[in-house]
Amino acid sequence: VTFANYSATEAALGAALVEAAMRHDIASVRALVEDGAPVNFAQPGDGTALIEAARTGDMALARYLIAQGADVDLGVE
Repeated sequence: VTFANYSATEAALGAALVEAAMRHDIASVRALVEDGAPVNFAQPGDGTALIEAARTGDMALARYLIAQGADVDLGVE
């Protein structure tokens, strides 16, 4: 998944989603997903919101993202 796969709006929402996941801010994650943030957006150097949740052991956030369609098999290029 690359930036080319997303519109500018989706990329901005996706980047904000990854950043919210890095902060363990589940309220912001939920709001961003509701606003259309792509749950599989991969930010170069950081990965996806799910990768960040898993990296830090935030299982509640990881479960939420998976329930919203996050791909558990998605790697970062």
